[in-house]
Amino acid sequence: MNVTLKRSFLLLAATSKPSYRYFSAHLAPKPADPSKSTVANTELRARLKIDLAAALRASKKREVSVIKSLLADFITAEKSTQGAPEALSDLVRRAVKRRDEAIAQYIVAEREDMAEIERNEIEILKRYIPALMGVEEIEKLVVSCVGNVGAVSAKDFGKVVKAVKETVENPAVLDMKMVTEVAKKLHD
Repeated sequence: MNVTLKRSFLLLAATSKPSYRYFSAHLAPKPADPSKSTVANTELRARLKIDLAAALRASKKREVSVIKSLLADFITAEKSTQGAPEALSDLVRRAVKRRDEAIAQYIVAEREDMAEIERNEIEILKRYIPALMGVEEIEKLVVSCVGNVGAVSAKDFGKVVKAVKETVENPAVLDMKMVTEVAKKLHD
């Protein structure tokens, strides 16, 4: 411990103000509320940690790098939203999108070797994206939600989309563009 830090602890303890414990307890970042985290996030996070351990044992450097970056993105998102975790599958999709954009830039710059690295990373990331619902399943879900909400006109479109989101256990399996298209088609 350096001398300056030691003095500040001693001064803090000697004053009549509350102790260091008070400051650490009240000024430390609050942990995430476990009730807000979804089951899908915890399952995917556990799978990532298991796969990370396996990749480390197998000395797969690229896979280790991708998985660590995903876990870091999730921790960053968790801290930036004050404990309300974002869907991990959304972070994975965003990571795939970033790499797709990087591939396009590498191709323009005639760096096929770097584009191939990004393609390999996308293949690793795709393992962690949940399979999306099919069009038929979405149509059935939207029709049932239209009946439940009692939607009659295009004004009720937002209520239908909200009901569809709430009906599904894991919203990450929904392609929201497809949901809106199906809902608009039904209202037309």
